[in-house]
Amino acid sequence: MTFFTRRMEFNKTKILILMGIFLSLFLAALDQTIIATASPSIVADLKEPEHYSWIVSSYLISSVIFLPIFGRLCDIYSVKVLIIFANFIFILGSFLCSLSESMLQLTIFRFIQGIGGGGIISITFSTIGILYVPRERGKIQGWIGAVFGFSSVLGPLLGGYLTHIFSWHWVFLINVPLGIVILILLIRYMPYIPPVSNQKFDFIGALLLFVWSFSFLLLFSEAQLFVYDKLFYLFLAIIGLILFYQYELKNEHPLFDLTLLKNPTFNKSALAVFAFGGPFLGTLIFFPLYLIDKYHINVLNASFIITPLTLGVVIASTTAGKWASKAGRYKNVLLTSNLIILSMFFVIFIFTKYLELNLTYMFLSMVILGFAFGPILPLYIIAVQNSVSLQRIGTATSSIQFFRQLGTTLGVALLGLIYYKFFEKYQDKTILHAFPSIMFVCGLLSFLGMLTTIFLPDLELSSKHNI
Repeated sequence: MTFFTRRMEFNKTKILILMGIFLSLFLAALDQTIIATASPSIVADLKEPEHYSWIVSSYLISSVIFLPIFGRLCDIYSVKVLIIFANFIFILGSFLCSLSESMLQLTIFRFIQGIGGGGIISITFSTIGILYVPRERGKIQGWIGAVFGFSSVLGPLLGGYLTHIFSWHWVFLINVPLGIVILILLIRYMPYIPPVSNQKFDFIGALLLFVWSFSFLLLFSEAQLFVYDKLFYLFLAIIGLILFYQYELKNEHPLFDLTLLKNPTFNKSALAVFAFGGPFLGTLIFFPLYLIDKYHINVLNASFIITPLTLGVVIASTTAGKWASKAGRYKNVLLTSNLIILSMFFVIFIFTKYLELNLTYMFLSMVILGFAFGPILPLYIIAVQNSVSLQRIGTATSSIQFFRQLGTTLGVALLGLIYYKFFEKYQDKTILHAFPSIMFVCGLLSFLGMLTTIFLPDLELSSKHNI
């Protein structure tokens, strides 16, 4: 067999692997945004608007918890087996969600669905880190950003269409036939990828992670907890975190590599993605609600209106990834996008709070926000992967995703809490009064993200795997 033939077969294998994980990622990412335009119908049908944010938070909480678990599994098991398992859990959760008859049931089933979704996202980014050297990852990570962006474009449109034509149940039920097709393709065509490590999995660490992170997220995600419930969850989170830290510190093969916290690229990137998570998803969730109430448009038209934002994410993430691969740097692009995001949130806050912002200006603001958010999706992960060894790619990648999802979950919960506080006073016109405050908080979080990025090391992207 010639070198050229071997090279062609290797590239073909890579393409098949990318097709499998990208299809899975598309379905998981789609479910983060497809619910945006269906949420008003869900609340109207199941009632309990005070638990509105739980529709999103329950999915995010479980995906946050299982991100580092699946990331560590990627280091020691084949990603083909893991991606098939994660897809099965996701399909099962979607089917159960479609059968929900109460907000409690939907919350529980969304949690199950999030386990599979978190696994798919973690496995995708870890696989890219295993297959490609840092200099090549920019283009591939840009494609991943495009998958997220395209799903963000299609998600609200599809969610609005299914809700308008059928019912909100189909927002979840549509995942079942699509998921089964993807599952068949994965089993049939995705090649086997051997693990990069033969270390043991840290089951005790995974259990302790679940205890403290679930308690912590529940504490900040549910506004209706009684004081003694909050104290109980706070106590459980603190004790669980202390035990987790002490155990991982002594463990030879930890679930979470605590030495990553000493890596300046990792800790700055982790704090930045933590800060930007809430504003990004919060924009996709609360913009449609505001447009529906402010401009009296229906659910389907609202989903079309926010398309410019998500389309901007697609274009900018792909372009930024390619640019990083070519230039070998990432920091200047990140700082520019950070500054634009910060400026736009405060502009929207001022206009919606004190002035009148017509639909045309809302359209333009969403276009600009989309282009600014695009580079954030791939570049922080590229920076982190460039700073760690191949043996820790899975752990490092899932850890940065953990902080991103943690920030997203807490950020959306905070924005949901603001929405609920206004609901107590304004009822039907809640979003019109809450929206400026939501934009202001998004601006504050964005300022934290930009401040952190200023101190991010701008290392040159390597043309080979780090050992």
